[in-house]
Amino acid sequence: KQKTAYEISTRDWSSDVCSSDLGSRLGGCGIARAHSVPMSFDTVARAYRWIEYAAFGTALEGCRFRHLDRLKHAQQILILGEGDGRCVERLLSIAPQASFTVIDSSAEMIALAKQRIVHVPGSSERVLFQHLDARRLTHWPSGEYDAVITQFFLDCFTEQDAWALGDRIAKTLRPDGLWLVSEFYVPTSGSWWRRAHSQLWLWSMYTFFGLTAKLDTRALPPVDRLLEEAGIRLLERKESRFGLMASSVRIRRT
Repeated sequence: KQKTAYEISTRDWSSDVCSSDLGSRLGGCGIARAHSVPMSFDTVARAYRWIEYAAFGTALEGCRFRHLDRLKHAQQILILGEGDGRCVERLLSIAPQASFTVIDSSAEMIALAKQRIVHVPGSSERVLFQHLDARRLTHWPSGEYDAVITQFFLDCFTEQDAWALGDRIAKTLRPDGLWLVSEFYVPTSGSWWRRAHSQLWLWSMYTFFGLTAKLDTRALPPVDRLLEEAGIRLLERKESRFGLMASSVRIRRT
């Protein structure tokens, strides 16, 4: 029986995967090696939006929302690291025919996301939330989705984990499926102060979230390169905040 969007399992994540709709599509309970550092945004979930606004105003929201209209005809959308639900709330109206699988490692963020979309008619049937650490899934559906969204998600992982996730996530896309990506960057061209600006902000954020969310990385993974090598080609890219952040539209070419 498929769970509704408003259930969070109290069982351990592996049994949740086995019994859920996602678990049946994944083909079982493949479990990767457990990570020694239990990354979680639970401790900052309730304050996260206000921390974000204090640091960047609406710039991060602008990145997240910039290309969502490209998915208005999508049918199946996978969102990893949704956070507090602002993205999926918008997509419920932008893509009225779409169903969503939302994976997040923070139970508190999932709770916030559910509260945010409860007013949307039919959301419980269209959105399936899963409280999972994506690094620990070894069996991913092949060609299941016509769109994938990762918004400031891959930059939370070590380079090794990001490479593994990029390859696995890419394979969930159908041929010519779209991948919307928003990430932090250090500019490689332009004035020196743009690089210094990005490096200072990244040091501050990795230090803060290393302490509060137990991130086990302190450097950006090579997101553009790993996506290209996974067959995900760039269609459109827009930078903001002097190159500190960028949102892009990519497509899976086979």
